[in-house]
Amino acid sequence: MAIEDLMAILPPPLTPRYPGTSERWATAEARLGFHFPTDFKDFIRLYGSGWLVGDYQILNPMVTPWENAPADLGGLTVSFDVLSRHVLASLGRAAPWEGWLLDVAAISGVYSEARAITGDTARFPYPVWPPIGGMLPWAASNEAGALMWLTEGEPDSWPVVDGYPNEDERLHPGPMTRLLAGWLRGEQPYVVSRLNGEEATPQGFFTQTMNGF
Repeated sequence: MAIEDLMAILPPPLTPRYPGTSERWATAEARLGFHFPTDFKDFIRLYGSGWLVGDYQILNPMVTPWENAPADLGGLTVSFDVLSRHVLASLGRAAPWEGWLLDVAAISGVYSEARAITGDTARFPYPVWPPIGGMLPWAASNEAGALMWLTEGEPDSWPVVDGYPNEDERLHPGPMTRLLAGWLRGEQPYVVSRLNGEEATPQGFFTQTMNGF
């Protein structure tokens, strides 16, 4: 399994932050109307919340109290326009259960706007979630760099899009834990190092606090 390959290279922390439970994942997925990839749920269970190379924050749905969310979010997670309007209306008074949605919508908005403004579907070929097939962020940097699933087909088969403002979006085979393991083995370009010029090594690759502090 991909998660076991990653664990062999990158030992998980002794005490993961917000690792979630099977019951909490079931509640989140019921509210959102889709399933997360199995290896991502395994990653959260073992590693929890944290940062890749001290800059890319893992967007952990288990931080959010989904039990307090509406039983059916309905059209909110069907249209990006509806989701964006909800985010704008929630600024300054967001309910705790909205945290993950707000983070995802903020990152998605950067790529939706870039695609709309430039009209360049060669550089920005993929729509953003929530429409089926759109890009769904699972890690993001302060500079709006993002690692996103392309939500086509079964979740366990979702490929990963590497995005960064003003750069072409790049597609990598999934699952996400295999991609991380591949970077650490030097089997493919290490895209998340572009901000700090580091090589992909287990030392400091995953930290539970930003920039390792």
